[in-house]
Amino acid sequence: LDEITWTLLTAIHEGRLILSLRTDQKSLHAGEVMRKLVRKLGEGGGHRNKAGGFVTLETTDAKCVDRVHATLRRRLVKLLGLPGDSSFGPLMK
Repeated sequence: LDEITWTLLTAIHEGRLILSLRTDQKSLHAGEVMRKLVRKLGEGGGHRNKAGGFVTLETTDAKCVDRVHATLRRRLVKLLGLPGDSSFGPLMK
């Protein structure tokens, strides 16, 4: 876990995908990353090391949620300057 510098957690609540972003890096501002991450999808913002946001879902079925997750994943990879083949996955289900 020492090499983890960014964490994005999501949860579904009342028709929204709730996002929580945390980092220990000083090179990027978590609030700015969150704003760009949800641009035209929802709302978000925050501070240097922590941020939050939400995306209103069309429906909470798995297909819709997976589609939003995939969009957020692509955007996060780009925003953080990670390699395109970076792997993401839940720490627990």
